[in-house]
Amino acid sequence: RVNLVNDFVAKALAIPRLHGDECEKICGGEAMEEQVLAVIGPHNGLGMSALVPDGMGGWTAMPTEGGHSDLAPTSDIEEAVMRVLIDKYGHVSRERVISIPGVVDLWAALAKIDGDDAPAPSIEEIIALASTGDARAKQAVDLSMGWFAAMASDVALILGARGGVYLAGDLLDMIGDLFDVPAFCRRYAEKGRLSGYVSEIPVYRTLAPDMEIIGLATLFD
Repeated sequence: RVNLVNDFVAKALAIPRLHGDECEKICGGEAMEEQVLAVIGPHNGLGMSALVPDGMGGWTAMPTEGGHSDLAPTSDIEEAVMRVLIDKYGHVSRERVISIPGVVDLWAALAKIDGDDAPAPSIEEIIALASTGDARAKQAVDLSMGWFAAMASDVALILGARGGVYLAGDLLDMIGDLFDVPAFCRRYAEKGRLSGYVSEIPVYRTLAPDMEIIGLATLFD
């Protein structure tokens, strides 16, 4: 038979099959059994899926389009960047900044704010510049990951994902050590009255290659 499966649905289906060395916990409390899991991650877009226990020892994956939800700024620089992106796109979704093209757009927005009309580098060039300490390139990466952290805790709240939030996506692999875990965890926990709630929900960074293949294999069990 033929199954057409969204890539993040496949990633979600892989989560229960991952071994201990195929994901690392970066913050939060302990995962609760038989609770919703969320999987989110930036690539060329921003993928998201949920895994819901079916009550019989299995899981049901839920495809979503959460990456197209509205972007929300929470600082002066985020508001300034948002204004530039509104002028360019009109509606600004989270995917516009939490993705590989999004980091390039963030660099360009920061350049425009600085009055610099230089063409934006490629994502590979931005990451290379950030790795050498270039301020604008590093800020573009940090802004993207800050918004990613805010989305992770939003997803945890919306889904009640007490089984954990799992981070995946090629952008995380590309930025490598530029992923500032302490900064991510601080932003993840900034939820006002619900900070305590989200702080108890664990966040994991997935490390397994070819998660889609692992997930797809579950369809033929």
